[in-house]
Amino acid sequence: MKSSITESAAREIERYRSETSRYRRVYAGIEKRAYASQNDPMPAQEFARELVTQAFASPPPRVILLGGGTDILTRFGEMPVEQRDAMLASNFGLDALAD
Repeated sequence: MKSSITESAAREIERYRSETSRYRRVYAGIEKRAYASQNDPMPAQEFARELVTQAFASPPPRVILLGGGTDILTRFGEMPVEQRDAMLASNFGLDALAD
């Protein structure tokens, strides 16, 4: 969902860019993850409208997934933990910390 949470988070992650930060080598991945939810986000009004529609359906769905990328969350939940962690670490460049 479109929000300003990433702007707030961006101020907090700058500390990882510092020369003295142990996470400096993976700062780009941290930044990429911080902004990932705002890649083609669903407008808040559309999200709210669809949420209410689904929540008050008869019968309501057991699970409501809204917005881009929510389908991947289901797949992540079905993956073995080691596989999921390796995939995410690679995607966000965090595997560089293992060196």
